[in-house]
Amino acid sequence: TFAVKNTGQPGLTWDYRNPYAKLEREKMAQRRIDYVFIREEAGPFSKVVSSRVVFDKPSPGGIYPSDHFGVLTEFNEKQ
Repeated sequence: TFAVKNTGQPGLTWDYRNPYAKLEREKMAQRRIDYVFIREEAGPFSKVVSSRVVFDKPSPGGIYPSDHFGVLTEFNEKQ
């Protein structure tokens, strides 16, 4: 869903801006490792409203919630 709503943007969820991911840079390149897959015309999931990378900013104390970011996709039920 991210690629459909954000054409041309990489949508990295394994990103070295995250210090946890940066620790593993010798093992794994930056890339998108989180996806939301849907089928066309699949009932309530047929209309993708938006899709974005989330958890990509640290807390005020500088701590990230995970070693990778997530993807949040919003749907609008087909009328």
